[in-house]
Amino acid sequence: MSVLGILLIFLVMLMGAFPRFLAWLGIATGGLGIVAETLRHAVPALYPGYGLLMWMWFVTMGIALIRLAARIKPCRAPRMSSPRPPQS
Repeated sequence: MSVLGILLIFLVMLMGAFPRFLAWLGIATGGLGIVAETLRHAVPALYPGYGLLMWMWFVTMGIALIRLAARIKPCRAPRMSSPRPPQS
Protein backbone atom coordinates (compact mmCIF):
# COMPACT_ATOMS: atom_id res chain seq x y z
CA MET A 1 0.00 0.00 0.00
CA SER A 2 2.90 2.39 0.53
CA VAL A 3 3.65 2.32 -3.21
CA LEU A 4 0.11 3.53 -3.91
CA GLY A 5 0.57 6.38 -1.42
CA ILE A 6 3.83 7.36 -3.07
CA LEU A 7 2.11 7.33 -6.47
CA LEU A 8 -0.57 9.70 -5.14
CA ILE A 9 2.13 12.04 -3.82
CA PHE A 10 3.60 12.21 -7.31
CA LEU A 11 0.21 13.19 -8.72
CA VAL A 12 0.08 16.10 -6.26
CA MET A 13 3.65 17.08 -7.27
CA LEU A 14 2.38 17.85 -10.77
CA MET A 15 0.67 20.94 -9.33
CA GLY A 16 3.47 21.99 -6.99
CA ALA A 17 6.75 23.88 -7.07
CA PHE A 18 8.79 20.97 -8.38
CA PRO A 19 9.69 20.40 -12.04
CA ARG A 20 7.06 18.47 -13.98
CA PHE A 21 9.58 15.91 -15.26
CA LEU A 22 10.31 15.01 -11.65
CA ALA A 23 6.64 14.31 -11.00
CA TRP A 24 6.37 12.23 -14.19
CA LEU A 25 9.49 10.29 -13.22
CA GLY A 26 7.84 9.64 -9.88
CA ILE A 27 4.60 8.51 -11.53
CA ALA A 28 6.56 6.10 -13.74
CA THR A 29 8.46 4.86 -10.69
CA GLY A 30 5.28 4.40 -8.67
CA GLY A 31 3.49 2.66 -11.52
CA LEU A 32 6.37 0.28 -12.12
CA GLY A 33 6.58 -0.26 -8.36
CA ILE A 34 2.95 -1.34 -8.19
CA VAL A 35 3.44 -3.73 -11.11
CA ALA A 36 6.75 -5.03 -9.72
CA GLU A 37 5.22 -5.65 -6.27
CA THR A 38 2.15 -7.33 -7.75
CA LEU A 39 4.12 -9.59 -10.09
CA ARG A 40 7.11 -10.05 -7.78
CA HIS A 41 7.17 -13.85 -8.06
CA ALA A 42 5.89 -14.14 -11.63
CA VAL A 43 8.20 -11.56 -13.26
CA PRO A 44 11.19 -10.93 -10.98
CA ALA A 45 13.00 -9.04 -13.78
CA LEU A 46 10.82 -5.96 -13.12
CA TYR A 47 12.40 -5.36 -9.71
CA PRO A 48 15.79 -4.09 -10.99
CA GLY A 49 14.03 -1.55 -13.23
CA TYR A 50 11.95 -0.38 -10.29
CA GLY A 51 15.07 -0.07 -8.15
CA LEU A 52 16.89 1.92 -10.83
CA LEU A 53 13.97 4.32 -11.30
CA MET A 54 13.67 4.75 -7.53
CA TRP A 55 17.35 5.74 -7.26
CA MET A 56 17.02 8.11 -10.20
CA TRP A 57 14.04 9.73 -8.51
CA PHE A 58 15.84 10.02 -5.15
CA VAL A 59 18.85 11.77 -6.73
CA THR A 60 16.80 14.16 -8.87
CA MET A 61 14.47 14.93 -5.96
CA GLY A 62 17.46 15.74 -3.76
CA ILE A 63 18.82 18.13 -6.39
CA ALA A 64 15.38 19.73 -6.78
CA LEU A 65 15.08 20.22 -3.01
CA ILE A 66 18.51 21.85 -2.83
CA ARG A 67 17.59 24.21 -5.67
CA LEU A 68 14.23 25.01 -4.09
CA ALA A 69 15.90 25.82 -0.78
CA ALA A 70 18.32 28.16 -2.56
CA ARG A 71 15.42 30.07 -4.18
CA ILE A 72 13.45 30.56 -0.98
CA LYS A 73 14.68 33.28 1.32
CA PRO A 74 14.42 32.42 5.00
CA CYS A 75 11.76 34.22 6.95
CA ARG A 76 13.20 35.98 9.94
CA ALA A 77 11.23 37.03 12.96
CA PRO A 78 11.52 40.68 13.97
CA ARG A 79 14.08 41.29 16.67
CA MET A 80 12.63 41.89 20.07
CA SER A 81 14.13 44.78 21.97
CA SER A 82 15.19 44.09 25.49
CA PRO A 83 12.84 45.40 28.13
CA ARG A 84 13.90 48.73 29.56
CA PRO A 85 14.05 49.16 33.29
CA PRO A 86 11.39 51.45 34.71
CA GLN A 87 12.50 55.05 34.94
CA SER A 88 12.02 56.86 38.21
